[in-house]
Amino acid sequence: MPIDAIGRKKRAIKAANRLAKIRKARTEERDKNIRLAFVYLTMGYQQKTDMIKAITFLNAQCGNPNLRKGESVLRKLADGTGLTRQRIHQIVKKEQKQI
Repeated sequence: MPIDAIGRKKRAIKAANRLAKIRKARTEERDKNIRLAFVYLTMGYQQKTDMIKAITFLNAQCGNPNLRKGESVLRKLADGTGLTRQRIHQIVKKEQKQI
């Protein structure tokens, strides 16, 4: 049974929606870890479990959980994760609004 143009369009939309859900699920965990790392690096209050998650994330992504002299928090997270400073700032700002 050949697929006509309408069938191809429906199939493409369905596949795009599935991929969007998968991408959102992956980035939600990453965004949560970025927020925890940001709070840790800015020396904000955190529970011990959140602090351990932040340190683990920083070790895995950035190599070191401490800032170097003159290094900003956004620059460290951007270099470690491969995102831009602006995107890191958006993630942290969005997560802070949800709290």
